[in-house]
Amino acid sequence: MTISDANSTVYEIDFNGRIINELKISADDLEGIALSKNCDTIYVAEEKKQQVTKFLWDGTKISSLKTNVSVDENHSLEGVTLDKKNNLFILNEKNPCVLLEYSGTTEITRKVLSFSKDVSDICYDDKLDCFWIVSDESEAVYKVSKAGYVLNKYSIPFSKGEGITLVADKIYIVNDSDGKLYVFEKPE
Repeated sequence: MTISDANSTVYEIDFNGRIINELKISADDLEGIALSKNCDTIYVAEEKKQQVTKFLWDGTKISSLKTNVSVDENHSLEGVTLDKKNNLFILNEKNPCVLLEYSGTTEITRKVLSFSKDVSDICYDDKLDCFWIVSDESEAVYKVSKAGYVLNKYSIPFSKGEGITLVADKIYIVNDSDGKLYVFEKPE
């Protein structure tokens, strides 16, 4: 799954980046997307509104969760993911770079991240119980513990890495400037 901030559309794509399906949703300035564990709910980060909104597959809006983290609406929410306990993790891009954790609508933790210039997206690795975070400006992917500590850093050969996900032993990164999907072997 990927999103477009230009037209409020959720795209289902194949492993080569080809569009399989698309869904227009009632949301603005989309910057991150995640699916619930059983894949029946879509979560999207709305940057300017500083909220994460939940939708059903038919586009029905379920609810929105407001955050209060950024003073700059252009460098606000960027990524969203869920862990195996169904806790929601939300990234704030910069000024400050922050990782928020929610259980339902209750904020549990708020961690300032200082390992990169910005953070662009996040995905949860249930096998390793950690996160993979891509940074557009630092041109890197970070393996990060749930406590917010860097376990490893991997350089990527481009800037504008804006989306990241894992499937089996592959890391998929969407590049915002060239509109391409890049595939990397997942390091251990």
